Amino acid sequence: MLKLYYISGNRRGRGSRVRAALLFLGLLLAGMSGLAALPPMLPIATRFATADVVVLATISDTQRRKFNDISESVSLTVRVEKTFKNRAAADSANEQTSRPIPESFHLAFLVFPETFERHMRRPVGDGRYVIFLNRKVVVDANGEQGEALVLTEPRPFAFLPYSESALSEVEALAAAAAKADPEAKAEEGENQ
Repeated sequence: MLKLYYISGNRRGRGSRVRAALLFLGLLLAGMSGLAALPPMLPIATRFATADVVVLATISDTQRRKFNDISESVSLTVRVEKTFKNRAAADSANEQTSRPIPESFHLAFLVFPETFERHMRRPVGDGRYVIFLNRKVVVDANGEQGEALVLTEPRPFAFLPYSESALSEVEALAAAAAKADPEAKAEEGENQ
């Protein structure tokens, strides 16, 4: 075995093979961590299609609090300027009607600052955003049903920073959806 090392010109021996194997294993594990990372940026049309509620809103009063070792809770105030889409929750008992969106409401969610997974790492700042939300049916301790507005998944794509081009694309999608479903247009007109 010693002659092989001299023939190949490698005099370093087993230590270099162990280091090379550890380096390869480290690179393999680092590459696998990307499997849980965010998908590529979702197009606005996909976000619009999967959301129950789409609004143009101003975000203010963002507050962060430590929740546990790996996450923080975020609470912010949402002031709705315009509603583009307002569809009833898919699992609600009354599929035909959707509740009006309040002019102002609080939104709470978790962020995970130290993670590389599909979670939000930091909250959005104060400002204007197009927000993509879903309605979720919730049941309280007394068994009564209600609805809650939650961020669409994946959550980092639930907030679209305001720009004229993004707003015009969302308006075009809303107009196309209203043309395809005249009843939805009547409901959204009531909620503006």
